[in-house]
Amino acid sequence: MKSVLKKTIQWILLIVLLLGILIQTLGFWNYNPPTVAGRTKIGLMIGLVELAVMVWYGMSYGNKEYSFKESVKSWLEGVITLVIFYLVFVISLPQFFSAWNLWGIFFPVLTSTSALFSGIIISLFFQPFIFRLQNKLSTKQNVLLLTTITILIFTLSAGNSLLTSYSIFGLYLVLPFAWGMLISKITVSKRLVAALTVATVILLPAVYYFTIQLIPIQTPQAVVFTQMNMVWNTSLLMSPSSPLMILFVVTGGLLFRKWLVNVSHSALSLLIPAIIFGTTAYGMTLWKEKLQLLLAPVSKKVTFLLILTLLLASFIINFILADCKIKLNTFEK
Repeated sequence: MKSVLKKTIQWILLIVLLLGILIQTLGFWNYNPPTVAGRTKIGLMIGLVELAVMVWYGMSYGNKEYSFKESVKSWLEGVITLVIFYLVFVISLPQFFSAWNLWGIFFPVLTSTSALFSGIIISLFFQPFIFRLQNKLSTKQNVLLLTTITILIFTLSAGNSLLTSYSIFGLYLVLPFAWGMLISKITVSKRLVAALTVATVILLPAVYYFTIQLIPIQTPQAVVFTQMNMVWNTSLLMSPSSPLMILFVVTGGLLFRKWLVNVSHSALSLLIPAIIFGTTAYGMTLWKEKLQLLLAPVSKKVTFLLILTLLLASFIINFILADCKIKLNTFEK
């Protein structure tokens, strides 16, 4: 009974995360708030989804040292999804397609295809090294090292989005992946988890009020988003390298560890097609240019239906690829 309940909770959390990834594109492109507060809320949601994906991946791969094949498997699933996705892209918007898109299908990490997808590939590639290092250090040393790197990355970026703008800089997402690996191994008291939960619940709205309401950015409306990327106060709430954001997601990982830590890799890989659909750079162009006129005059039900369609497509692609992997493994044996 407990096993069934655990699986059910895992799938509920997974579907929520899938919807969060897809809504990034289909929900936010048509919502363009003129205020800093409105844009910060969007950035906060996007950042939390990215970090949640990476921390959960880390928790799934923190139990032992894996080979580089895991990185190759995820890359292959992403490539096949990109082939399907760009076929739709070429048919719908041939004028926007270029050789760079074709190059991006097979080398997504080098061509700014998706920072989140790149983060997964790079993290899985470095998983053996991270696992060995974490095993050599004590829990306190691991926490101190990751905390120092977290603060250092955010401080050196000075709130700028440079580190998070391009796919190749998906390297910064290795950090939350490493946090996830550590969470899966350490023993933490319930009292400490409760204290962290209370702290994050208090800190997040407090920082939001202080940075947005008390010290708002005075800037022309036309360049509000550009200015936001250049300051610490909004980046503290929306940058995936923000110590506050990472604290929030790590606390969530500790709180729900019982249900997250043993999720199967095949189930987790279901996120990859959704990530391609929801976060690919040229996907934004496809949704904006092709669907904006269609979705703008109609009800939100159409947008919701499209999100569900992409969710179903993610399941189908993942199921087909998982079946191919099983047959390939059987053939090898």
